[in-house]
Amino acid sequence: MDVAQQSKRRVLIRTLMRTTTPEHLNYGGLLQAWALQQAVRGLGYECATDESRPDVPIRPRSRLLARTVVKAAPPALVPMKFARNQLEAELNERLLRFGLQNLERVRVFGRDGRLDEDALDDFDAWVVGSDQVWRSDYGDVLSYLLDFLPKSFAGPRVAYAASFGSAEPSEESAALSRSAGEAARRLTAVSVREDSGIDVTRELWGVKAERVLDPTLLLYPHDYSERLSIETPEAARGAVVSYVLDPDQRKRAFTEDLANGLGLESYQMLPPPPRSYAAFVADRERYLRPSVEAWIGAIANADCVLTDSFHGCAFAILFSRPFLVVPNHQRGLARFESLLQLVGLTDRFIGEGDVSRQMRRPIDWGQVRASLEADRLRSMEFLGSALNSPSRL
Repeated sequence: MDVAQQSKRRVLIRTLMRTTTPEHLNYGGLLQAWALQQAVRGLGYECATDESRPDVPIRPRSRLLARTVVKAAPPALVPMKFARNQLEAELNERLLRFGLQNLERVRVFGRDGRLDEDALDDFDAWVVGSDQVWRSDYGDVLSYLLDFLPKSFAGPRVAYAASFGSAEPSEESAALSRSAGEAARRLTAVSVREDSGIDVTRELWGVKAERVLDPTLLLYPHDYSERLSIETPEAARGAVVSYVLDPDQRKRAFTEDLANGLGLESYQMLPPPPRSYAAFVADRERYLRPSVEAWIGAIANADCVLTDSFHGCAFAILFSRPFLVVPNHQRGLARFESLLQLVGLTDRFIGEGDVSRQMRRPIDWGQVRASLEADRLRSMEFLGSALNSPSRL
C-alpha cells in the first residue's frame, strides 16, 4: 500500500518563504511554496511549510523599535532609511495576505532560534526546497540540509528543486557547503532546479542529484484559475506586461520600444517606489504592489511579457504568452538557461536589434507544452517516489 494512503502522513516543507518578515516576500517565493504544497497534497499527503529559521529571530527588537517609531511619528518626519523595512512590509500587504490565507504554516524554530523538539514528532517526512535554499547569503544552508534532524529519524529527507543560485557558487557558499557534506549525504533523495546543480552537488558533497521542475510548473494553468481567485488588472489585458525586478533605463527603453513597435499599451507590474514614507502614506493605492492573484492574471492575459525574473519567465511559458527575458546576471542565469533549454526557447533572451520583431518570433506552443508535460510527469514521479523512500541510516 502507498505510504500516503496508510494514515495521511504529514510532510514538512522548508523553504525561504516567511510571512514573519513581510518586507522580504516576493511573488515567486510565495507561489513556489503554495505550488509545492498543492503537489504534495495531490500525492495524498497532508503538509505544512516551515517559515522559521535558526539564524534569524522572528521579530528582532530593532525591527520592533523601528516599527513603533514609524507608526508613532508624523510621516513627514520619518527618515527613509529608518522606515525602509516597515515601508517594504506595507508595500507587500497584498502578498502577505496571500501567504496568510493560502499556506498552511508552522514554525520549527522558536523566537530564540532554538529547535522545537515537539515539532519533530508531528511530521513523517521532510522536504527542503524549492528556491535558492543552498545559497549561503540567503539563509542557513545547514538547516536547509536538515542537519537538525536526529540521525535516528527514519523517514524521508528530500531535497526538491533546491538551488545554489549559481552554476558556480561563491567561495563562501562552497566552503560552507563542503562542511555540510555529512548532512547532504543523509538526504534520502536529492533533486535540483538547474542542470548545473547536478555537478555542484556531486563535486561538493559526492551526492547524486537529478534536475526537476520548479514547483510552480508542476501545476497546470487551470489549477491556478480554479484554486485561486485570479484577477486581471484592466490595464494589463492585451498589453505589453513588464515585470522587471531590477529596473534601469535600458529595460525601460525595451518596454517602450516594444509597446511602440507592436502598437500596444504597456503595463508596469511593479509600481514605482515612493520617494518617502510620507508619499506612501498620502497615496497608498498608487504604491501597493499587486496581489499574487493579480500578478498571475496580468501575465496570463498579457499580449506579451518582458521580464528579468525567473518566475515571470516561468508563468509566461505556463500560460503560453510570448515573452522576452532580459538577462539578470546579478540574480543568476542558470535557472533561466535550464528552463529555456528544456522547452526549446533559448532564443527568448533579448538580443540586439528590433525588440518587437524578436517578440513576434513564432513559438511552437504545442511543442513547449509537450516538453513541459513530460518533465512535469517525471518530476512528480521523483517527488512521489522520494516521499516513499527509506532512510539511508
